[in-house]
Amino acid sequence: MNEFQPDSVPDSIPAPPVRPKTRPRGMGPGALRRRPVQASKVSYGQQWLTFAMVVSFAVAAWVMLQPQVGHLLWPKATSAEPRRSEAFVAIAYDGISRKAGEVSPDLFREHLMALRSAGYVPITLADVEGLMYSGRPVPQKAVLVTMDQSRKTSYFTTVSMLRRFGWNAVMFLWTKPIVDGNSAAMLWPYLGNMVRSGLWEIGAQSHDGFRRVITSSSGMLADS
Repeated sequence: MNEFQPDSVPDSIPAPPVRPKTRPRGMGPGALRRRPVQASKVSYGQQWLTFAMVVSFAVAAWVMLQPQVGHLLWPKATSAEPRRSEAFVAIAYDGISRKAGEVSPDLFREHLMALRSAGYVPITLADVEGLMYSGRPVPQKAVLVTMDQSRKTSYFTTVSMLRRFGWNAVMFLWTKPIVDGNSAAMLWPYLGNMVRSGLWEIGAQSHDGFRRVITSSSGMLADS
């Protein structure tokens, strides 16, 4: 039986030829010995600060562009007929909410749908002033929508519907609840947003005009 014989191995293996190192074109002798740039460390606080700045910028941009975008997406209800009417309809809402005895948001939406489908158009306080003091006519089927009591619900539950149906409204302010910090009343920054939206106008209702006056049975003041 023949034994396995490995191949013969030479006593020495010649080393491969050594090629001289070449530097990239344009680099001097000291360029290869420069230290690498160290990576900068960013803390979580810096990351959150950057994120907050980006979000704040986006919110500010949206607040500025929202009226223009709304006018493009939901054009205002207008009438092509000439202004020749000397009368208008005013619809005054005491409040829009889901409380018993008040107009609900769903019913208010139905009101706007019915007005729009019947060809009624919104007018502003400037239109009313022009009619009352200068005799300038208003459009046919002109309607002025107003809200009273300075209620938050009347604003937050209706602003999207007003924008969608191309309508506008007037908020008559009862300022005492605002000054007293009543949680159901509007805040001054909200009023600024209302005016800037182009959907709302602000009017004066009263400050302390809802205070009860005590009278006698004859109708005279109790302290007189």
